[in-house]
Amino acid sequence: MSFTRFLQDDPLRTRADYMRLFIEVANELGLEEKPAAVLAGMCTLQEVGVKDNDPPFERRIWLPANPTREPTSVNYPHDSESDDGRSVGICQQQRGPNGELWWGTVADEMNPRTAIRNFMSRLPKEFHANDGIDAGHFIAAAKSANDVVQGVQRSGVPEAYAQWWGDAIRLYNEVKAGGPVTVPPPPDAIEYEHGPWTGDPVWLADVLRAEGLTVIETPGWLESGHGDMGSLWGVLNHHTGSNGSTWQSIRYGRSDLAGPLANIHLRRDGVVELVAVGVCWHGGTGYWPGLGRHNANQRMIGIECQNDGGGSPGKPHRSSWPDVQYDALVKVNAAINRRIDVDASHSLSHKEYDQGDPPTAEGKWDPGAIDMDILRADIQAQINRKPRTGGFLMALTDKQQQELYDEIMKRGPSRAALAEDGKDIETMLGFIYNIDGNVWDGRNTLAYLLDVPYAVEHVERVAREGVAPDSYAATNPFVAEFGQDMCKALVAFKPKFQAVFKMGAA
Repeated sequence: MSFTRFLQDDPLRTRADYMRLFIEVANELGLEEKPAAVLAGMCTLQEVGVKDNDPPFERRIWLPANPTREPTSVNYPHDSESDDGRSVGICQQQRGPNGELWWGTVADEMNPRTAIRNFMSRLPKEFHANDGIDAGHFIAAAKSANDVVQGVQRSGVPEAYAQWWGDAIRLYNEVKAGGPVTVPPPPDAIEYEHGPWTGDPVWLADVLRAEGLTVIETPGWLESGHGDMGSLWGVLNHHTGSNGSTWQSIRYGRSDLAGPLANIHLRRDGVVELVAVGVCWHGGTGYWPGLGRHNANQRMIGIECQNDGGGSPGKPHRSSWPDVQYDALVKVNAAINRRIDVDASHSLSHKEYDQGDPPTAEGKWDPGAIDMDILRADIQAQINRKPRTGGFLMALTDKQQQELYDEIMKRGPSRAALAEDGKDIETMLGFIYNIDGNVWDGRNTLAYLLDVPYAVEHVERVAREGVAPDSYAATNPFVAEFGQDMCKALVAFKPKFQAVFKMGAA
């Protein structure tokens, strides 16, 4: 690794922050947590690690852009610069010699979460947590762990990762000993690129999360598909025919049709499961103006919704669709169409595409109880909204966000036994601030009676002069008057308190 300069004294994230991220991504992908996180640690400590000059002299993980060979990388959060080929980001990922998107877009390579997700997605299948095989033996020794990382990275220095084996395990153990894993948000929200797209939609996870959806990237989805996608035209909507379908049934197909059968599996709870990035067998035969005949598989992203479609054709709009699933369907379509710069007219049902070529029609009725004109109107309304681009709120529904806002900002009554009425007097945050104020006032009251110097000076000054002019109390006449009266009463009461205290001590 050849750094050309560091833009600040410390990396954007600490070693522990990065390890927490590795742990979280491993769990999101359904991988065995420790082996996957340790290998990610070995990878990044080698690729972009630099020993700190200050105690405890640990090797820290940097996030370099490459302004010389990959100029657009400087548009994304970074803390350093390098000139190692076309490599960028914490895993030093790069495009192929002819511009092939080996690891996704530059945005993907510069996004630590996406870069690590792509790294982990290429780990051997034995790393999957539910496969009945313990992947722990891969990290039982430095050499075996090194070989797994090298199998993904294909480094020109194939034995280099082994030297960080012990450090990565130690870091994992330290983070796990510290409590629950929480990952800080990225330094800045990224505005994702948009425009016509030819090739695999490697940006799916990012644009769907930016739309506010909960996304699960199933293991190996970036390597799944029947070849490369063509020039993307839009979205084809299906239902699976079952309320209990799984992403595995879409990935692996059935006896008469090999999977993957769609790019996306949309669960009834609104969770989006990414199944395959390449061509999927979902469109079959059909025709639509502007799209052409029998080529939906190559030009449309297929969504299979976990839904029975209402059981039979002809049911009212949304009769079999949970609100959360329908809302997610609207957002998935909107996010993809916005990304490839098309409107909602590029969202079709399988029924529409199938019936577009009557001689080859197969009688499709997907996606069941959905009026496509209403759905397209809802999709267009969503497209017209500015997409959310970051923060934990993007994973919440509009209803959940409103509930959170109400809990924090709406006023409520006091729960005190001596409250005079049930009026809504304060917000949740206001009550918290009031508790803080009451605790501080209570501590100072006791400290004053016990002659603690700071409290004596403070209480007697307020009794003489009133509350501090730059305090919150000064902005509220009731609090200001009450506070001064309380301090005057304390000054008057103190001799009596101390007299009784001395009498008791005697």
